[in-house]
Amino acid sequence: MLQALRILSPNPALHHFEFESDGKNVPRRVVRYNVLLHYQFVLPVYSTVVLLREEADRSDITGRYQLFTPDGELYLDFKYNII
Repeated sequence: MLQALRILSPNPALHHFEFESDGKNVPRRVVRYNVLLHYQFVLPVYSTVVLLREEADRSDITGRYQLFTPDGELYLDFKYNII
């Protein structure tokens, strides 16, 4: 479930919270929501995944989502917080 808060300060931003109970496809969804929120509001977006159950704590939820080209070059390095 996507939740976002707008931070009103001299440096405005959004904080995106993703509440997870099963943990499936979390890294891909978090980066997608982060980019879509940035596109819509043109503000920095900080993402945090909140794990609601032990079952949601999967090995692919590391706080980092990386994508590589076929020759092994890193082309996306996205970081997010985990609670």
